[in-house]
Amino acid sequence: MILDKSLISKIRRLINCHHHTRVYTDEFLAYENLKKYGFVHKQVCHSQKEYARGDVYTFYDGGEICHVSVADPFCNDLRNIAMQSARKLRNIVHPKATYVCIEGPRFSTRAESRLFREALGGDIIGMTLVPECVLAREAEICYVSISSITDYDVWSESPVNSKDILEQLKRNVESTRNLITEMIPLIPNERTRCTCGRALAESLL
Repeated sequence: MILDKSLISKIRRLINCHHHTRVYTDEFLAYENLKKYGFVHKQVCHSQKEYARGDVYTFYDGGEICHVSVADPFCNDLRNIAMQSARKLRNIVHPKATYVCIEGPRFSTRAESRLFREALGGDIIGMTLVPECVLAREAEICYVSISSITDYDVWSESPVNSKDILEQLKRNVESTRNLITEMIPLIPNERTRCTCGRALAESLL
């Protein structure tokens, strides 16, 4: 398939798709005293919480300083398009969720899993999304996350394992591909409503 420039632009603005099925958007809370985990969102995600991790969190690592707002780290326009498309395809989709982003590559202990769910209000646990959503905001790129759920971590009695995750992921691939295909034509060529393209207007020092 040959992609023209407008389509490539839409795809760049589109998504971070990973192994989970929910869509995310909104707030971001940083717990600087919690150094190990990076944790994000509140359902299709409207909020995000993050623990500090070892990743690169900014493009501005010298000279110019950038304090970009991630009060709403996901593009609300793309989020609405994702929700609209998922409902049209009759996918089971949740309008809000909290995503907990852990360091990996290991899975959570039972104690950690309970902490993420009960104390922090997490709905989804994953190993991506942070710092991608922050860097996308600094680059003024519209960004939304679509997560297709593969397992229950150890919120259930059976511990998670890679074999089961990969099997479920394979079953999720077609629905995720169909969702992206449905979304792309709905993404406007020009951004007229969202503020993603003006994220740095009052952020640089």
